[in-house]
Amino acid sequence: WHSLSSQDDGPGARRARRLDVRLDGNTVRMNAHFQDSASRPDGQRMGLHEYLITATADRETMMLRSLDVDPRVLPFGYCPMAVPNTARLIGTPLGDLRQAVLAELPRTLGCTHLNDMLRSLADVPQLAATIEQQGEGAL
Repeated sequence: WHSLSSQDDGPGARRARRLDVRLDGNTVRMNAHFQDSASRPDGQRMGLHEYLITATADRETMMLRSLDVDPRVLPFGYCPMAVPNTARLIGTPLGDLRQAVLAELPRTLGCTHLNDMLRSLADVPQLAATIEQQGEGAL
């Protein structure tokens, strides 16, 4: 993460998200992180809800090849049960994830914040195209 200002001026909440994309031969590698946090009385942050996603896609077809979800901090009992259900998305074109996540992970089959992070992977084809235009590397 980039440096974040202190939240020592009273109660507060923060949402942080990150999506990194790297081209690696015929593979697109993705790493996404989501965290909701709140301030503690000492001014430090306390995680309330957090997921880390690592995934790969075929660079030519942009089909999702692998998906690993690391649930870090979960506020509700159904959140961890959503993680194994994400395997239903393997083989989905990244550009179709916004609709596929809603169809495959409705209600308690998914988790609102996890589903939101998974839908954000639909932006990867555009990010990968930008990387290709700029030359090999990462965004």
